[in-house]
Order: sequence, then structure tokens, then C-alpha cells
Amino acid sequence: MRFDSDLINSLSLVVSRIGELLDDSQFRKSLRAVARAVLELIPEESQAPLNSPELTQIQGPANAAGDQRNVGIGKAVHDDTLSAIAAGEFARHSKTNPPDDYSPRESNGSQSANPDSYRDRPLTAAEAIERLTLGQSKTTTFARAESRTNAAEPSSASRSLADESWDMENLALIRQRVQLKADAARWAVERRRLLRAGQDYSSMVKPKDKEFIDAAKRLPNCYLLTNNSDCPEPEDVSAFEQLAQCYDNLYDAVGLIETVHELGDREQSLSEVMKLVAESKSALRGAIRQIGFEGFDYDQQAIYNWLRDMGRRCSIYIERYMQAGDIADPSNSENLAERIRAYEEKLRAENSRRRKIKRLLSKLRFEAGKIVAGKGDTERPLNTILRTIDELVPSLIPPSHVDLRSALLPIWNELENLEELNPSAEQVMREIERFLASNPAAEPEPRQDITLSEEVLKVREWLRGKSVMMIGGERRPQRQAAIERAFELEELVWESTRPHTSLSAFKPTIARPEIAVVLLAIRWCSHAYSELDSSCQEHDKPLVRLPAGTNANQIAHQILQQIGDRLSAP
Repeated sequence: MRFDSDLINSLSLVVSRIGELLDDSQFRKSLRAVARAVLELIPEESQAPLNSPELTQIQGPANAAGDQRNVGIGKAVHDDTLSAIAAGEFARHSKTNPPDDYSPRESNGSQSANPDSYRDRPLTAAEAIERLTLGQSKTTTFARAESRTNAAEPSSASRSLADESWDMENLALIRQRVQLKADAARWAVERRRLLRAGQDYSSMVKPKDKEFIDAAKRLPNCYLLTNNSDCPEPEDVSAFEQLAQCYDNLYDAVGLIETVHELGDREQSLSEVMKLVAESKSALRGAIRQIGFEGFDYDQQAIYNWLRDMGRRCSIYIERYMQAGDIADPSNSENLAERIRAYEEKLRAENSRRRKIKRLLSKLRFEAGKIVAGKGDTERPLNTILRTIDELVPSLIPPSHVDLRSALLPIWNELENLEELNPSAEQVMREIERFLASNPAAEPEPRQDITLSEEVLKVREWLRGKSVMMIGGERRPQRQAAIERAFELEELVWESTRPHTSLSAFKPTIARPEIAVVLLAIRWCSHAYSELDSSCQEHDKPLVRLPAGTNANQIAHQILQQIGDRLSAP
């Protein structure tokens, strides 16, 4: 029997509506049950093959959930076609691996040697129902979202990026097929040129045809549209060149996915890469249309499925080129290729930057380990550490980087004692000071081999029971207590400074009679505090500048160097 046009249109509408409801797992389950029940009503002898002439081609309307859908149940039915039909992902698609006797069209549109075109073995209705998995193919690794534990609760991006849903093996296969299709599209142009020039088909054309067919056979699900007898003949063969460029762009865009997968921090890059991939597969869809083919490319559709599912899992919204009416312009392929290359360079540069950071941080830890272990003189490893910090900050990482801080905390006392620091090291030291001020528990324990110097014992005799004021840096309770114990002070009044803090804020404390000495940590103070000297002279308080650290040994050394003659024992 034959179907009239009204029935075909009605069937197309029904199938498209089914595709819109497939996110409902209960609906899918019910639809399977209905399909099996219908099958039982059909007598075995009347089960016509699904690729019989009566169902040569049915074209359905666009589905708002994705690219243009075309139902193609005809000359050849791909293994996943029925699954695609049930998911609203339709195609006019030929069998993956054509036989040896297959031959493409000649440039004039006629069949070339070996005219018997390829046909699939007809599928019975029973086989079709068995394959009707409604978007959850038994073999494809691009599984639908129903395989998730809880579809109503989307996974976080970080958790999704860590799972195996990337399916890198299939993405690599897609790239192999797409590369072959790009070469085949270029061959389509050359093939027609040779035939128009009257070249011998058997020696100049047929061997290359077979080469592409054999290459396609070696890859699963590889269908070469431009080498098929059903391939349309565009008026301008340059459409094939544009198609090849679109395949190239999809190849490079999918390569970006692999690059992002190699990086540790993927969340920021994945969204941008998915947008480029979406534009590439959409432009390919447009290029296929421009040569007159109304179906879809298998890999273009597989990438659409990957984008859709990955977007759901990672909560990434792709604004463009994921709808049937939003097709990227294939003529813009050169610009798209340049943007893909630019982003590839950006990703590679980022990967190189991270590797360099990792190497330099490892070097810091190694040199710091030498100091902690007490192996030899500390001067050489400290100089190496300062040079390494200069390489890292600020060009590669900020001075507040947590890994940088953790590498330097074990040798904090040694760094504090350095009187001369490069600008990068000063920034790092300042950030570590701020961190320790707000996180006292992170203050490193004094090492066993660090003892109080003879200078500390001498200054202690002068300052015992008195109060000292210190200006600059961040007040750290543990360090404050350690200084008070070392000199047996009544109190250390530690005034933290902020940018643009006025000198007048410190004058009342300087004027207090119990303050014996004023310490100025010049590394952490602005130049405005140069006026502090006159204020101390006004109240007859000695001023000691601390050019390096604020540990007891450093303080005692600077006190003796600068005002030792003014202090006297009780």
C-alpha cells in the first residue's frame, strides 16, 4: 500500500511531538509498551520491512529542541537511526560501511561503473521495535540524561567535570571521521574536475574512490556523503570546498575539548569551547544544506547530543546555534577557523603557564627544604628563593597565592631577617603578614635551632618591665607575645598600619610616659612616617627603624646598632 500526503504530514507531526516529550522517563516507558502492543497486533507475514518503497522518505518539521530534524527511513537504515527517530533526532542517512561494489555519481549526475547502488538488508518491524530505545541506545556512549542518578537535581560543574561523561574515546573517533570527510569533500571537487577533463575513470578516479571507501570502512559509523551516489550535485562545486572547511573547523573545535580535558581547571574554559563547538557543528549543518542535502551528518548530530548533555550536566547554557532556526553561516568559516586557532593558542599558553608555575613552586619547596633541614649555609638557597619569587610574582601568580605562601611559611623567620628584598618578595612578605594577622593558628612554630642571641639578653636588661611601641605591619598576637617574653616587657603596643594612615593617629601613644622605645617597621610603612622622628624627639623617645624582620633577634640587633648608647641598665 502507499501513504497519501495527508497521512505523511500527520505522521511527521506526531513523531516531532514525540521528540519533545522524551525527557519524561514515564512517557518513554509507556511509548515502548504501546509499540510492543502494536507489534503483537500485526500478523507475522504482514510485517513489511521498514525500508520498503512505501516508506522511502518522510520529512518532519523542525524540532524546537535542537537542529533541523529529518526522518529518513529509506534506502539504508543506520544502526542508531531508530533510536534517533524516537529521540527526535532524524536523518536521511545511509549505512555506515558501503560495499566494495559501491560507486559514486559521475559529474553529470549519472551512475558510474558498477551501477548497483548499495542497499541495507531490510529491517523487520520486530527488529525495529527491538532497536527502539527511545534515546537510550544500548551501544552508544552518548547516553541520555536518564542514566543520571537524579535527573531533577543537576550535578555541580566541578563534579560533572570530574566524571567520565566527557567520553574522550568517542570524541577522538569523531575527529578521525570528520578529518576523513573533509578530505573526501575536497576529493569531490578534484574528482569532478578530472571527469570534466575527460580523464580515464578506471585509472584516475576509481582507485581514489576505493581508497576513501576503504578508509571509511575502517572507522565505525563513518558515512561519506560526498562519496555516495545520493550526494546532490550543487551548481557551484566550491560548495564542497566550503563543506570541507566546515569539517576542518569541527575537527579543530572538538580538539579544543580534548585540550580543555587535559587542563586541571576546566570550568572557565569549557563554556567558551562549547560555544565554538556549537557554532562549528551548526555551520557544518548549513554547509550540508547548501550542497542540497536535507539530512544531517552523523558526527554533527553526535556533537549536538554531546553539547546538549554536557550543558545539562554542567549547567552551561549555549546561547546560539542549538536551535533549528539558528544555523551558523558556512561562508563565515574562515573567521570561525581563526577564532578556534586563537582559543587553541590561549589554552596552550595557559597550560604552559601552569606547568611553569608548578615547576617554580617545586623549586621553592626544594630550596626551602634545604634551609629547614639545616644543610649548609642558608645564603645560597635564600638567594635562589628570591630569584624564583621574582619569576613567579606578579607575572604568573599574585603575591597572595596560597601555594606560594605554603612553600614559604616554613622559612618565614629566615625571610624576615633579610634586609634587602626585591619588589616581588616584598609584596609576598606583605601578603603573608596579612594572612598571619588574620590566621594566628597558621603562625609557624619557632624552629628548635633558633635561639635568642646575646644581643637579646643584653637589651632585655635595659627593657625589662617597660613598654615598647612598634609601628608597621600587621599585628600578630603570637609574634607580639614572643617579643614580650624575649625582652620581659610590660607591654608591646603594636600599631598596625593601613595605606594613608595619618601620623596623628600614633602621637597619643608615643606621648605615653611608660613607652621606652618606638620601633618602626619601615618595610611595611609609607614614606609619610619619616616625620615620626620629630614627634619622638618632641617626647624624648628613641626611634629605632627595623629594616627587616620583627623577631626578637632582629629587634635587639637594631636597638644596639642605633640607640645602644642611650639605653642604660636599671
